[in-house]
Amino acid sequence: MNIIPSLTESSLSAAKITTFAALLSASQDISLIIDPKGKIIDIALGSEELQQEVGDKWKNKNWVDIVSLDSQKRVKEIIKETKNSDTPIWQEITHILANGSELPIRFCNIALDQSGKVIALGRDLRAIAVLQQQLLNAQQSLEQDYWRLRQLETRYRLIFDMAADAVLVIDEPTNKVLEANPVAKKLLASDTNRIIGKSFPIGFEKSSTENVSSLLAETRVTGKSSASNLRLSISDRDYKISISLLRQDSESRFLVRLYQTHGQITLSDGPLSRLIEITNNAPDGVVITNTEGHIQYANKAFLNLAQLASEEHALNQSMDRWLGRTGVDLNILITNLRNYNSVKLYASKVRGEHGTIANVEISACMVDEIDPTLFVIFIRDIERRVSENITKSVQVPRSVNEITSQVGKLPLKEIVRESSDMIEKGCIKTALELTDDNRASAAEILGLSRQSLYAKLKTHNIGDLNTPTE
Repeated sequence: MNIIPSLTESSLSAAKITTFAALLSASQDISLIIDPKGKIIDIALGSEELQQEVGDKWKNKNWVDIVSLDSQKRVKEIIKETKNSDTPIWQEITHILANGSELPIRFCNIALDQSGKVIALGRDLRAIAVLQQQLLNAQQSLEQDYWRLRQLETRYRLIFDMAADAVLVIDEPTNKVLEANPVAKKLLASDTNRIIGKSFPIGFEKSSTENVSSLLAETRVTGKSSASNLRLSISDRDYKISISLLRQDSESRFLVRLYQTHGQITLSDGPLSRLIEITNNAPDGVVITNTEGHIQYANKAFLNLAQLASEEHALNQSMDRWLGRTGVDLNILITNLRNYNSVKLYASKVRGEHGTIANVEISACMVDEIDPTLFVIFIRDIERRVSENITKSVQVPRSVNEITSQVGKLPLKEIVRESSDMIEKGCIKTALELTDDNRASAAEILGLSRQSLYAKLKTHNIGDLNTPTE
């Protein structure tokens, strides 16, 4: 839309027609003619959208009355300064439309003549504002993705460096070592700073090096391979290796895990071999650990509970990784096994690798006749039994009858306080029995600090507080 015909000749000074003709030849979104007092005496609009939103509504209104509060001062300055200046004055003004929305306009303000009239030529900034907002949103999204990736990388690096096994990342086309955790650097290179960038395999004896090279070639085809009885140059122990091929976009990487195989149970003649054969397909989980709780054998039922793909993922790992409360339940089991040789129906939970939690009952015993350094742990999934019992009514303990007999004799507040103390005392005694009077473990089970537990022991007069056990 051409704005020149919309401006009446009476609004323009004859002496300035040629000057304004040059300015108005460029397409503008909005043009205003302002009298010396700041009133809009004429208006021209350059788009149908503005014609619908503004039209003639601003005509004969004071310019300062249709702008936002922060723009009112700028409007007054424009009118005052433009009268005394021969150069255009640029200013951004935010207008308020009839529906309450904002209309930002960038104006070029020029004095028309000596009478003090001002012509304001403006461009609608809403499209630019939308682009700026989109740019800001994109920048914020990129920053969020960046920090999320940084957190993931930090978490990956921490797990990578803390792994007990040697772990390496190998470039598939060149067999160059891209990353290696501290354990891998210690095992495979005399100079731990020189392993990165070296060709893999490195650090193995000659025969083992040939085996690993064959495994890499096999992994390129099958995607996964493993081997055992490998020897390192700096160690006379046997190691096992597993290699997986990872592909992402156009890149391929080998993920290599190297770990010891000594101490694991092998199927040999004798009672232990028969026990393993019998329990491998048992419906309940069966785990054999050493005296420190590290798994030496796990049957299929336990692997299903722990959501493990194979027994290799459990061997030589601490049972504490999947059992109950970390650092509590396993210690209780081991302590009782050492003291009493067996544990019966210990309630706990098994945490799966993918987040599932199953309620279980645990029984365990030592196998002195076979190997005194081993514990056999039987784990029964009672999740279905617990779920079925949820809908059944809970058996009322006998002591509740004694409590309800006090109704009418004591206020409800005192009855509740007495029953609460009784339940609290019973729970503390049970926790101490489960932990063999180990108060640190008992506090962990009850979800209390040691100080809070000692205070409650003193309140209920339980145990000898002068000689606390840990």
